[in-house]
Amino acid sequence: MPELPEVETVKNILKTTWLNKTIDHIEVLCPKMIKGDVNAFYSLAHQTLNDIQRKGKFLIFFFSNHLVLLSHLRMEGKFYLFHKDENNSRFARIIFYFTNDEKMCYDDSRKFGVMKVIHEDELKNEPWLTALGPEPFDIEDTSSLLLKAQKIHTPIKPFIMDQHVISGIGNIYADEILYRSLISPLEPASHLTKEDWDLLISNAKDILKTAIQEQGTTIRSYHPSKDMVGNFQNQLFVYGKKGDFCPTCHSPFMKIMVGGRGTTFCPNCQKKKYPPIVIGLTGAIGSGKSSALNYFKSLGLETISSDVIVRELYQDKSVQKHLISLFGKQIIHEHQVNFAYLRTLISEDSHKNKMLQDYLYPLVRNQLELFILHSNSKIVVIEVPLLFESHMDSLCNITIAIKISNENQRKNLKKRGQKEIDQMLLMNYKGEEYPYGNRVTYYLDTNNNKKALEKALEKIYKSLINGNTF
Repeated sequence: MPELPEVETVKNILKTTWLNKTIDHIEVLCPKMIKGDVNAFYSLAHQTLNDIQRKGKFLIFFFSNHLVLLSHLRMEGKFYLFHKDENNSRFARIIFYFTNDEKMCYDDSRKFGVMKVIHEDELKNEPWLTALGPEPFDIEDTSSLLLKAQKIHTPIKPFIMDQHVISGIGNIYADEILYRSLISPLEPASHLTKEDWDLLISNAKDILKTAIQEQGTTIRSYHPSKDMVGNFQNQLFVYGKKGDFCPTCHSPFMKIMVGGRGTTFCPNCQKKKYPPIVIGLTGAIGSGKSSALNYFKSLGLETISSDVIVRELYQDKSVQKHLISLFGKQIIHEHQVNFAYLRTLISEDSHKNKMLQDYLYPLVRNQLELFILHSNSKIVVIEVPLLFESHMDSLCNITIAIKISNENQRKNLKKRGQKEIDQMLLMNYKGEEYPYGNRVTYYLDTNNNKKALEKALEKIYKSLINGNTF
């Protein structure tokens, strides 16, 4: 967890608790944390600490015999000072005993931290340090960042967290910097302009400077020193605020995964520069929605079916638990949703059907929103049988409804081996009863002809890519 402000705080603390003190001996309780020459590490004994510096998230200790200790705290690393007769810290991994009856415990609950000892002459060529990009404080001209970003399509958040690009920024401050800069964490880095980079780096400097003044951020178990709390957590706007409301637009903050890291942001204030055109595809059961979706997929468009989302939701244990609370234990059979029972239940009881919809619709909508949000395509297609009834048409720029006669509808359901056709039609609209009217952008009546359907869809697609209005 320690990022640039936390490591800077640790450095400043160690300057008051370790500087000018001599090591008597060293006890290594977790040898895997020592990288490089182990004998060199033990040669720190009888040496005095002359200076401590920081580069990115690395601490650099300079000793009297021209040896240098490099330390990266990773997720949970801390240095705690004790009297030699006190008990060690709970997760002490390396202990430096001083000649003045004190000891410094390196504490690391997860054992992720690493240390290495090198000679001072090796410092300028040390790979741990030479691989680091500049810190935000060292960036005066953002042109090099602009040039580097234009060559890749990585989302901006993992890009600025890449220590080879910019050193010192981690998960906490990336969220805060992007929020203040009104940049979506999912925005491809290549989309940022020079003005965007200037603003981002300026905000990074300001946020990191303030965080250093507040001695960093304490999240859960992280403390820069014994009984010390970083106060910047009291100034966090977005990190860890999932469900809270944005102070600017009052929309709820959303938490998603970006580059494998939990990311909190405001989906309203931090919109992508080039959001995709969203096509909403709907129609009665058996109308040809799947064929239409597959056709769009064959064109290289990103597509998703709400039916697939629902099937995945039905596998979720928490969803199954809620279904039991709604419909009783018999709704689950051998850890699976009993679909035959569910179909009978909701086809015979409109109230229970509404209960199911009221529960599922928000879950499905959330998955569709995430799909659209994560997409880097110019056009995406979402298929939702009850697009308008669920109000998911609000996610769409255009909508396409496929018409089908009752006769062809039954024919298609029979062809696909669908049993209990009458029951299925009770749960869904019959083709000739679809009440869309003027709410639909494109209403396709191709008389159940697949080639005619694909031709109509091709015409719509070409209109979109040519920039025609709709």
